[in-house]
Amino acid sequence: MVSRRNEILWGICTNTDFDGEGNPCPNCANKVPLSIRGSHKFECPECKEPLTKIPAPKTWWEKYKWLVIAPLVVLIFGGGILAALTLSSSNNDADSFQTKQVTENNVEDVDPSLKEKKGKDGTTDSVAQSQDATGSTVAKEVVQEAVPPVKVEEQTVNKVESKPSKVESERTPVKVSEPRNSGSKNLGYATFKGTLKNGLPDDVNGRLVFSSSHVIDSKDTKGRVAEPGDYVIGEFSEGHLVQGIWYGSDNVVKGSIIIGK
Repeated sequence: MVSRRNEILWGICTNTDFDGEGNPCPNCANKVPLSIRGSHKFECPECKEPLTKIPAPKTWWEKYKWLVIAPLVVLIFGGGILAALTLSSSNNDADSFQTKQVTENNVEDVDPSLKEKKGKDGTTDSVAQSQDATGSTVAKEVVQEAVPPVKVEEQTVNKVESKPSKVESERTPVKVSEPRNSGSKNLGYATFKGTLKNGLPDDVNGRLVFSSSHVIDSKDTKGRVAEPGDYVIGEFSEGHLVQGIWYGSDNVVKGSIIIGK
């Protein structure tokens, strides 16, 4: 503990009339902080006038310590973030490599004949791997002979049989799209306006206008009959009414019809 005699006190001179002519003391004019040991008189060494006590001036470290600490904090946190990103990238690469290895091993376990085999002529028979929409691995034979490309709407996928000694490719039948066109068709008892599929009414918002008295639809269990001038607006599928609203020739609603597919 510092004794009172060795304690350092700080003060400034406030003597504004040093020489009796209104000139301040040099220490007062320069606002110089003065340090006085506790064993000495607390007065200006120049004019011998009592000093006004002030707090001790801040040291260089107290003034500028954040200029040193802040860059160190940024460097430490930045290094930690960079290390975390590097580690995460390394883990992702490792997981990707392991996933690839497991996929290859699974295909070889299904059938040992899926591994590459070289023939006498130096050619290589290989089985390519492809992934379907669900992410499962499917084996596909690579045919060496040139086959002209065939454009189909759906890709055929070769199936691997459960027998480990034999792989046979079975091609699923290709679905051919059915022709659709918009227009109108005279059904004899009525005229349909909307989309036609294979020549039959097939539209979610078709219009059937009756020209003669006729059952609205053969699948209607209630056997409702429309009169000339009546019309039905609704959903049609494969030539039959699924559901709709039945209007009279005066455009007044006669009822709603729900038959279903």
